[in-house]
Amino acid sequence: MISADLVRLVSQGSMAVLLISGVAQVWHLVILQIVSGAASACYIPAVTGIQAETVPGERLRDANAMRGMVIAVTGVLGPALGGTLATLIDPAYVLGLDAFTFAASALLVWRMRTGWKPAVGRRGVQRDLREGWTHFSSRRWLWTVTAQSAVVRAFAIAPIAVLGPVIAEKFLDGP
Repeated sequence: MISADLVRLVSQGSMAVLLISGVAQVWHLVILQIVSGAASACYIPAVTGIQAETVPGERLRDANAMRGMVIAVTGVLGPALGGTLATLIDPAYVLGLDAFTFAASALLVWRMRTGWKPAVGRRGVQRDLREGWTHFSSRRWLWTVTAQSAVVRAFAIAPIAVLGPVIAEKFLDGP
């Protein structure tokens, strides 16, 4: 999780530097977003998995509810705040600010204490992957939602996020 945060810090920070210096090209931003997305793909399942290690078992249900609520609220407020900041100051500086949020996250994760105990024996990655795939594929709702999310992200969100600013700049007189 710390590594993923640091990768996102560097990725977002690099985008900010490229934009502020005026040398950014679309392909730079695309590659850096791919790197950031890959880091997020590592971080998000890890944070979900570690949650059970950070609260007592009898409080896990409450913690899951709280996490769900925080994700829902920040999913609305985060983009609104980002958009507001981007209209008030240069969006490149907003990316720089975003980079520092990953530094803060890495620090908080580093300070987090869990009830984790190392496994006594090694089970093996292949065995873990087989077991995980069996659990995943046996839950129709889970793989259906995962497939739907992948399609929406690949064919709707990604093109809008990457090409939207270019189209706005070229055809709509700017953002």
